[in-house]
Amino acid sequence: MKDRIVQEAIEHMTIYLATNSRDMAFPEMTLALSLVLRKFRKGCSNSNYRKAMTTFLEAVKANEDLIIEKRALLKDKVLKSAKLD
Repeated sequence: MKDRIVQEAIEHMTIYLATNSRDMAFPEMTLALSLVLRKFRKGCSNSNYRKAMTTFLEAVKANEDLIIEKRALLKDKVLKSAKLD
């Protein structure tokens, strides 16, 4: 039963984050979730749960990095256009 609960929780979090994955505020949205899941992963004694959380957190982190990179490019474009004005 615990296995199913953890799998369903990950599935629901994935669906929720996938709908917001292109939002510019994605890194801020996932901050609290990441902290709670890292704490769960650290305190969990089941290796399967730790592996699932690690994989999930790595995917979230990869998307966070992508959004941060896109934000930086957008910021550079805005600064360049402001200098031209």
